[in-house]
Amino acid sequence: MVPASPGRHRVLRWLNHPRRLVRLTPGQRRRFILVIGNTIVTSGSIILQVSTRGNLVVWTLALIAVSLITGILAIGTEWLIVEGTNQSPDSGSARGPAWPRQDQGPGYPAGQAPYAADTTTTSLELPPADPQFIGRRPHLQQLRSMLARTANDGRGAPVLALYGMGGVGKTSLAVQFAEEVREEYPGGVLYLSLGAAGTGGTTSLDAPDPATSLGRLLAALGVRAGEVPPEEEARRRLYHDRLVGRRVLVVLDDAKSAAQVRPLLARVRGCATVITSRRPLGLLEADPFTVGGLDEDDLRELLIRQVGAQRVAGEPDAARQIIRACGGLPLALRLVAARLGANKHWTLAELAGRLSLDEFRSGDVRVRDAIAVSYADLSARSRQAFRLLTLFPSVSLREWAPAPLLDIPVAEAPLVMEDLVEAQLLERAARGTSNGNEYRFHSLVREYAEECLTAEETAEEQRAALARLGGAFLTLAEYAEHLTDPTVPRHGRAGGTLPSHAEHWHVDDPDLLRYAEYGPTRWLLGDCRRVGRMVERAHEHQLWDLCWEMSVVLARVLETVYTVWNRWDDVLRAGLSAATRRGDQRAESIIQQGYGVLRHYQDRFDEAEQHFTVSLHLCQEIGHRPGEAYTLRWIGRSHYFAGHFAAAVHDLENALELSRALGNKLAEARVLRDLCEAYAGLRRFSDAEDAIRTALELFAGDAVEQGADWDVRQPAEAARARRDLGVLLNRRYKFTEAEEQLTSAVDTLTALGHWYWRASAVFDLGMLRLRQHRPIEAEALIRQAYETFHNSGYRYWTAVVGRRIGMLRLEQGRVEEAVEYVLPALETFQQLGLGLWESYTLRVLAWARREEGRLDVADQHLEDAATLAARYDDPWGLMRVRWMQASVWMAQGRPEAVRLYREAAATAARYEEPWQEAEILADLAKALRATGDRAAAALAEAEAEAKAVGTTRRASRWRSLAIGGGRRERRG
Repeated sequence: MVPASPGRHRVLRWLNHPRRLVRLTPGQRRRFILVIGNTIVTSGSIILQVSTRGNLVVWTLALIAVSLITGILAIGTEWLIVEGTNQSPDSGSARGPAWPRQDQGPGYPAGQAPYAADTTTTSLELPPADPQFIGRRPHLQQLRSMLARTANDGRGAPVLALYGMGGVGKTSLAVQFAEEVREEYPGGVLYLSLGAAGTGGTTSLDAPDPATSLGRLLAALGVRAGEVPPEEEARRRLYHDRLVGRRVLVVLDDAKSAAQVRPLLARVRGCATVITSRRPLGLLEADPFTVGGLDEDDLRELLIRQVGAQRVAGEPDAARQIIRACGGLPLALRLVAARLGANKHWTLAELAGRLSLDEFRSGDVRVRDAIAVSYADLSARSRQAFRLLTLFPSVSLREWAPAPLLDIPVAEAPLVMEDLVEAQLLERAARGTSNGNEYRFHSLVREYAEECLTAEETAEEQRAALARLGGAFLTLAEYAEHLTDPTVPRHGRAGGTLPSHAEHWHVDDPDLLRYAEYGPTRWLLGDCRRVGRMVERAHEHQLWDLCWEMSVVLARVLETVYTVWNRWDDVLRAGLSAATRRGDQRAESIIQQGYGVLRHYQDRFDEAEQHFTVSLHLCQEIGHRPGEAYTLRWIGRSHYFAGHFAAAVHDLENALELSRALGNKLAEARVLRDLCEAYAGLRRFSDAEDAIRTALELFAGDAVEQGADWDVRQPAEAARARRDLGVLLNRRYKFTEAEEQLTSAVDTLTALGHWYWRASAVFDLGMLRLRQHRPIEAEALIRQAYETFHNSGYRYWTAVVGRRIGMLRLEQGRVEEAVEYVLPALETFQQLGLGLWESYTLRVLAWARREEGRLDVADQHLEDAATLAARYDDPWGLMRVRWMQASVWMAQGRPEAVRLYREAAATAARYEEPWQEAEILADLAKALRATGDRAAAALAEAEAEAKAVGTTRRASRWRSLAIGGGRRERRG
């Protein structure tokens, strides 16, 4: 047979296949409609003209026939033009991928037309855009920018790779993007799913190989089945040759590997490829784009669209719970919403109350299946890590976690984590910290992993993995504690005071220890809660030695890393139970100390002293002198906070003597720091300054003779000591050095991340600014400290700083605002049983009542404050109460005020405070003059002037009246 010549019978072929009209691009359809319209209008015009003349019927029929023939010829001509343009080798405006080229492909005999179109053409039309597509507008814009940038950088054939976990909406985003850029690709858009069952429902075993995929693409481009070469490489060459001269966008959905997708890339200038995949494929040709979850606002809008605004508005809390359970996955939300839509009688609260992985389904579509696909693609080691990582005691996972769980080298652990990230089963939570990268599970993925753990790991295997993980935590915790307190030997070193029986995983592994050594205090701050949860899990699995040993570490470091955390009680209770089972009194004593520290920082000072007393008796019974010294120190601190300064000094001096006898320099420095506060409470300022300067020398000094393990150089401890020294110097009016010490303390504590101690140092710096007559700076600093403590729930410090803000408001004449701060502070001190602080606060409240003119109420508050000051043996505080009370009596016209002024002046003289004595004597002179005793008034004035000579005190009178006396305004 003679082969058909090119272009022969083209019009007839087109007329024989009218179904091709539906395959025209939008531009072709518009031209088609325009041709038909023009034909009809022209025919109508001719008919109207002929109708005015004779032979109407004949002429009408003739004109209609001519018009129809003309229209058909016009349509055919238009199509021939389009087809000819589409087939031009050097044309870039092809109109559809299904029209065949008539030139010959490589490897075919001359004269054969291998690409002639026929009815076997396969359509790879883009799926309809998702009608519920929402959000992602910034993502679409970013993809457009990437497409334009890549198209203009010389490559000319962009490849965009969209990565994300199953159900996150990669396919919807790719389809929406393809629809929006369709006009830029007149050659058409090809869509090919690389999974046998479509998106989200396949495994790598189901995925078509590249040869099969190329065959489908070639069929869509008009190549008949019999003309597709069998070899993959030949198909790839034919595919690229078929794309030449066209602008085609190829969407490859649900790709599994680079090998599967690389031969399918439209690497022809003018074309582009969009790939979706669950994990990065490592394609150097591709620009990666990570598809994350939708935010809560977009998910809420999606829920409203599917279940109705009325149902969502009627149950806002349940709607919020459902949205958060979906974790940003639009697929999860749609499945839940579909179930709500199908069950109109369900309330959102009913579904929210039982949400689990199994609830995220509708028909045969389940979120579980999307996760299962990724899980099945993992290696055996990564699958086991995926399961065992659910044993890690926090949502945020450390990068070293797979090492003890799998018992593999620590250096390989990050590789396992990154493999799970690439599979979209984990996501990075933080990067670049001293602890390495952090990761976390999506909530639904974690639930699936927990199911896999139960189904595929025996109870004994889980217990063994948990023991290794706890052993790694114990190794790191003891090493970090040793680095922060060298007097506590790390496991395995000579001199350990507490024999260990628990398994320490890789105790000397430098790859593991490096996670703690670069920032030991930060490690303790960041991981103490994880260690606490490990204690509870060890107790649940009856790992008694591991349980009490980790509890001991936590109990020892609570002073450094304490935080208000309700679960500390459960942690210490579990440790104490395990220590009792083992009959280890030393462990019991340490955990009792931990209980005491916890109660102290919970402002439950009486209970704290009880626990410390039990610990002291245990230490004395077993003859453990370091523990005895530590406990004595804390008992002294408890007395100090209760306002019993003399008892505090007695216990702290005993602790200091014992620490020095043991040669424990770090313990000695800490006791000296506490003694500074107790001495200051008794107004023994010289002794206090000697003690704190000695402590600072120890904290900032060189290693002592025992060697590097006993080095007490501690930046955080030194910063706290500088803060204490700055507060003391402020009280002694040495403002220049006080500012140096406090500023240095704030800077160091900020750098170390000790937010609690930083806030207290900021407060003390604000107090210094008050005495320097810089009230605006002072108030800003004090407010900053107040916000920190108030937001963190620290009642004690919130009350202390709130009382001070109330005093500032009184000085500003804002009495009502002052009372709003003072009354809650008073209530807190009463609830905590802190009588001395109650006395201080009553004095401030009396000041406010006096300003309001309520003199009787003010007098009663001052009487109550005087009673408390006397009960706590606080003569300085009692003096300040009597001084203020004398002013109230003067306002009431009571001559007894003179007696109170004289008592107050005598107390100030006894404590060698000339500026205070001068102010009291000045007030005494006014009182004497009011009673008519002018001679005595003149004598008092002269004495006040003499006392005032050489003093630098220039604070306002009422400020000095209200400043807290006796006890330092701080804790610890």
